[in-house]
Amino acid sequence: LSKDTPPPEPKLSEVPTHGPPRFQPDGDFSGWITSTEVLPYDTSGIPAGAAICALPQYSWFSMEQVVDLKAEGLWEELLDDFQPEIVIQDWYEESQLHKSIYQLHVKLLGADKSTVISEHTVNPTEDLSTYSHTWKEV
Repeated sequence: LSKDTPPPEPKLSEVPTHGPPRFQPDGDFSGWITSTEVLPYDTSGIPAGAAICALPQYSWFSMEQVVDLKAEGLWEELLDDFQPEIVIQDWYEESQLHKSIYQLHVKLLGADKSTVISEHTVNPTEDLSTYSHTWKEV
């Protein structure tokens, strides 16, 4: 190699190995109902008459799961009289896309699976001035 000769080009296969951009997370979501809501383009900061070559596309990926506590081994008297503590744990990856990228909604439903007995919501916000590329526990 020298300053007069460019470095050799890497040998690339004809088909890219990384594939197209992912629009849904990878993973095993068996037992979950998943959906993707594509958000509308934000053109609010683009001046009139400007040529737009490309805009980023953002979406919410949602997962829903119903856990039947009786089917999991808890019995009616235990749930009604003792009311054991129910713990939910989740993680999300920090991002610089927006200050709000994650939401968690948990509902404790009655036996009819529609009456809401208790509800908990978490909507953490990101500090966009720092980026540590870490996973955060909710």
